[in-house]
Amino acid sequence: MSARDCIRKVVLMSVMIINNLEDLEQYITNLRLDIPVEHDLSYLGKPVTIGNRIAPNSIAIHPMEGADGEQDGSPSELTFERYRSFAAGGAGVIWMEAVAVVQDGRANPRQLFLNARTKDAFSRLVEETKEAALKSCGHEPLLIVQLTHSGRYSKPTGQPQPVIAYYNAYLDKASELSEGYPLVADNYLKDLIDRFGEAARFAKEAGFDGVDIKSCHGYLLAELLSGFNRPGQFGGDYDRRTKLLRETVQHVHADHGNQLLVGVRLNLFDGLPKPNGWGASENGEVDFSEPQRLIQELVAEGVSVFNATAGNPYYQPHINRPYSSGGYKPPESPLVGVERLMKLSNKMQEVAGDVPVIGVGFSFLRSAGPYVAAAAVKQGNTKMAGFGRLAFAYPDFPKQILQDGPLTRSQTCTACSGCTNLMRAGQTTGCIIRNSYYRNLWRDVARGGVK
Repeated sequence: MSARDCIRKVVLMSVMIINNLEDLEQYITNLRLDIPVEHDLSYLGKPVTIGNRIAPNSIAIHPMEGADGEQDGSPSELTFERYRSFAAGGAGVIWMEAVAVVQDGRANPRQLFLNARTKDAFSRLVEETKEAALKSCGHEPLLIVQLTHSGRYSKPTGQPQPVIAYYNAYLDKASELSEGYPLVADNYLKDLIDRFGEAARFAKEAGFDGVDIKSCHGYLLAELLSGFNRPGQFGGDYDRRTKLLRETVQHVHADHGNQLLVGVRLNLFDGLPKPNGWGASENGEVDFSEPQRLIQELVAEGVSVFNATAGNPYYQPHINRPYSSGGYKPPESPLVGVERLMKLSNKMQEVAGDVPVIGVGFSFLRSAGPYVAAAAVKQGNTKMAGFGRLAFAYPDFPKQILQDGPLTRSQTCTACSGCTNLMRAGQTTGCIIRNSYYRNLWRDVARGGVK
């Protein structure tokens, strides 16, 4: 199949579901789904108080990793260009992508890495991002940087170097881990608290408004949450499984207080049955009892904003990112996945109280996404609406929604998974449909011309 045929197939497969709001409303009715719709998009223009700061509107950009950093972990010109574009679009919050806190926790050799050597480059990234927003929209977004350790998905040199918390019957098989592969030691985990704390200090010095102690999508802190069978002080009962996340939040908040927002992007449901998954029962259904307890404790420890999510993009990607095309065929309608994400976000907001939750699941809905996002904000299901893939496809989407009205079909994400496929191929990533640079890169990958 030629590169052009590959792209045409992606496009054709990805427009099957929703072309407009009427399509969405018909699907909601036919599938008997509880997905609210609000025609007044002005609700997304409402400012949101986060800790002692104010986001200028209710639209957020989710962390979208470009895999385009320099070898030392500093942002490249592609990174600068991407965040200037995001900022010029006018979102109230830019939840910046996964940034490693240790070298061996990087997901790829180009993943960003915040440390003493790269701090000045991040400071320039913050400055140029906020300048772009001021010039385009007259306001500055809140910038929250996502601090991470990639755990079992670590590839700091480009080859898998898994750091696993426990033996998972599903994920070990999928990763083809050898029997008896060593578990990460307790001493290593204890040291990570200081490494996250150090990265948070660099983030504050670089000018970020806040940090996210990332605990989602199967990465290390998230995997520990389901470490029922892990021995030692970070596994077994609830207190030990949540210990690393809670103590890291405590450490960062104690160091900086109100001078640095502490956020958590938290998996609310792994999609795997207990004891191999968090937020799930033995039969794999959603069990919100432990996530509810953890959310309450994190609020008490100083978390001032949450970003809701679920699933593992490496194992059951449809739970994390509803879509209708690609080599993996989801076992459910993507709209069922959207409804699940919205309900989980709503539960999180109910438990978090006044602490804002950024909801998820809107990008798949194409031009109808803003109407569902406005309904979520209007009804108080979440304080903010977050968009991920849409920011890759059309960075100006917040300005379009708030100033000019509904998105057109050409201004939406097609949910083709091309951006993900680029990353899986070891390349820098972006929208292969709307951005010519990444479209050409995708063509090179399809031809086998990029290694």
